[in-house]
Amino acid sequence: MAAIVDRDTTIRGVWIADYASGAPAGSESAPIFVSDASERSAIEVPTAATFTRPADTTAYTGATATVAGDLIANSTTAGSFAPMTFAPTAISGTTKEGYVTFIELQIDAAVSTSVRAHIIQGTAPTVTNGDNGVAAISNFTVATYLGFVDLTITPSAAGGGMGGDDSLLIPYSTTGSLYVVLEALTAFTPTSGGTYRCKLGLLRTK
Repeated sequence: MAAIVDRDTTIRGVWIADYASGAPAGSESAPIFVSDASERSAIEVPTAATFTRPADTTAYTGATATVAGDLIANSTTAGSFAPMTFAPTAISGTTKEGYVTFIELQIDAAVSTSVRAHIIQGTAPTVTNGDNGVAAISNFTVATYLGFVDLTITPSAAGGGMGGDDSLLIPYSTTGSLYVVLEALTAFTPTSGGTYRCKLGLLRTK
């Protein structure tokens, strides 16, 4: 289903947010389906993805001109890596097509930093290193890699840090899921056992 809500986020003039609210339908924080029958499209915000990083405060190393930054992940062991996973739905049939239109990332650390969000479709990404190792997707393919978005994270008044981009138009076409892998672009010290939460906004076309 699609949702309308969060006063802080819009897609093409439509209020949107995730499903966690229990407010009455039609209110600022209730999920409401939004569609355009003439274009057979609909705004959708899959359930937000979260993970808890390891219980340490080992500083992340940022990227350089020739080396990727550190992977931000749930485990220091590559084999235990779990990507942030999103389950888009299809308007009809089994193939899910549309556009990623926004991304939002919340982290526990109240820091000013930059994080690169890699977006993959279809096949769950695997990595060469675990958390704090150089970010490298070991099963990278052109067909599954949709691209990346660089996010500026700033401290939030509510605690932690937040960043996002609502100007995206990244096409996807898959019968499976969408995935996000996080890379530190600039160095920062994380919170031990901190929670990372990501939301994607989708404009479905099929």
